[in-house]
Order: sequence, then C-alpha cells, then structure tokens
Amino acid sequence: MDGKLKVLLIIDNLGTGGAQRQILNLAVGLSSQKIETHLFTYQSINVFENILINNGIKHYNYIKKNRLSISPILKIINLHNKNKYSVICVFLFTPSFYTLLASLFFKVKTRIVISERTFENGISFFHRHITRSLYFKSQAIVVNSNHQLIVLQKKIPTQSHKILFIPNGVDMSRFKPVERINNNGLLNILAIGRVSMNKNTYSLIEACDHLVNWLKYRDIKFFWVGSEEEIANVKNEYAVLCRNTIIARGLANYWEWISPTIEIEKYYNTCNILVHPSLGEGFPNVICESMACGLPVIASNVYDHSIIVKEEENGFLFDPKNVGQLIDCIIKYYNLNAENKSKMSALALQTAVEDFSLEINIIKYLKLFEN
Repeated sequence: MDGKLKVLLIIDNLGTGGAQRQILNLAVGLSSQKIETHLFTYQSINVFENILINNGIKHYNYIKKNRLSISPILKIINLHNKNKYSVICVFLFTPSFYTLLASLFFKVKTRIVISERTFENGISFFHRHITRSLYFKSQAIVVNSNHQLIVLQKKIPTQSHKILFIPNGVDMSRFKPVERINNNGLLNILAIGRVSMNKNTYSLIEACDHLVNWLKYRDIKFFWVGSEEEIANVKNEYAVLCRNTIIARGLANYWEWISPTIEIEKYYNTCNILVHPSLGEGFPNVICESMACGLPVIASNVYDHSIIVKEEENGFLFDPKNVGQLIDCIIKYYNLNAENKSKMSALALQTAVEDFSLEINIIKYLKLFEN
C-alpha cells in the first residue's frame, strides 16, 4: 500500500445516521491499512469520538455558528493548504457543496471524491442543480445504489464516465449472528429509522393495529428505534400522530419506542426479523446490518430493495402504500416453521457476507483513491 496516501474525509456530523456510520467505517478501514486519515465535521453531534481516538484518526471539528455561515469552506481551505491531502472524500450534499467551492482556492491540487447517499426524490432543488453543477471539480462520484447510478448517469451525462457504484459495507466482526435470547414465544419485530413520513412509520403502526386488534396476534411486539427530533425548529407532527395513534388504539403493550443508539446490534440480536417500510431509500444500512446478524427482512419494494431482498429466500417484499401486503408478509413469516425460519436466516447472512463485507468496501475505495 502506498504509505504516502493522505486522506481527508468530510461530512456534516458524526451522529447515528447511515452516511455517518459509513464514513466512520471508511475512516477506520483506511486507518487499519496504515493510511493517514483525517476527518472534518462542522456540527457538534459526535457520538463516535472514542472510536476515532482508538484508531488514531485525527478529527477536526469546527462548529458552524449559523445556517448561512461560510466558515466550513474557509476551514476546509486552510486544512488542505496546511496538510496537502492527496485525496478528499466527502459524503452528503451540503458538505460536498462546501468542499467543491473550497477546492477553487486550494494551493495544491488534490483528488476529490463525492459520495451521494440518497435517492433522487429525496434531493432538494438546490443540490440537484447547484451542487451538482460543481461536480466537474471532482475526480469521481460514488453512489451507493444501482438505481441512483442509472439516474445520475442520465442527469449529468457529461460526468457519467466518473460515476461508480460502491455498496455500503458492514463490519462483520460487530454485526454477526448470535444465539437468540428466549423471548417467551414472542415474535419481536424490529424497525429502524427516523420517525417520518418517508420512513412510513404510520403504515407499520396500522399493520400492528390490524394484527393485534383484528386478527388477535397477541404474541408479537414491535420495536421502533429512531429519532423524532425537530427539523429546523419545526415540531415533528408526524411523530406526534404516530405516538398518539399507538395510545388511542391500545397498542402500548405491543409497541416500544427506542431512542437512537450506537449499540444498535443489541436490538438485532434480540429481534427475529427486520421490517423496513420506507417509501424511498438509497441503500439502507439497516438492511445490510440486520442480514449480517442473520435477520430476514421484510422491505418495501422500492429502488434497490428488490436486488437485496429475495422473495421468500432471505425475506419478503411489499408495496409500501399497501398495508395489507405488509400484514401478509408478517403473517407469512409468523407461520413459517422453525426449520424454514432458520434457512431464511442463513440466506440473509449469506447475502451480507457475499455483498456487504466491509473489507470489500474498503478495497474498492482504496483502488479508487490510488487511481
């Protein structure tokens, strides 16, 4: 490995989001290959500081004072002019916008790799047209879903030669199958994500209501792990609706809200199956991680989900706007005998090992950085 390679990774913060966990994986993976790796963030959220310290990763965290501040651009310019990075890899749109503007003032040239982590319908007008107009300053554009690869090649055809797909990586030493804790015969169903309309929380609540109150499935329990934080100081009315619905329909004993946690594997290890009902996704970490833990997945049939989830092999697919299909999928899994549930778990694990290994992910990024 080229010991002279020096990499700066840039993202907004180090919270528990999917992009944040992926850039942390990349930082740790590069560091393990003896690559000098630095990380730059400009928001105060940082739940992974100990991991950075333990892996010898220098973290530059400059807090942006207000929404319109240009200070991140100035800090990136100063950082690069001081440290002369050979590669800068940036995740998410706003950090990419800052970095591409900053690159106009670099004294020493560097390779810039942009990593989009979303699906087209989730992108604002500003980033779709303004940030992407700066992509000519990058040497490569990474997407983490096949669907977005095709979309982006059509959206910016002049840049299509440098767009490539690198799927998310999963740390198999952390996310791995364990002997399931005896749940007293309960079917524990896990869902992970921000409580929001796009994550389709309410549809899963409706499924819970139908199963418990109409079909009398009293030996199931749903666990939703995710944030309800306000966006731009606006109250999350959708989260309020979801909470009130759980109470109004008498589901408190069958549904548990859990705050975001960095110890998410604890819930993979105590639940039987993951349900991911979102209306739109890039390439969900939670599906990859749950399969690595041997959990089959019930997922909405959108974007790359049908590539990952194979019907009645490692999980089930459903129309996210059709609660009846979601209910049918849960019942199908519920009615499987122990042997077939075990086979489905084994195939889920096999999918993760073959397609989502962190080692493969790191190798692909290293090859990209070195070329």
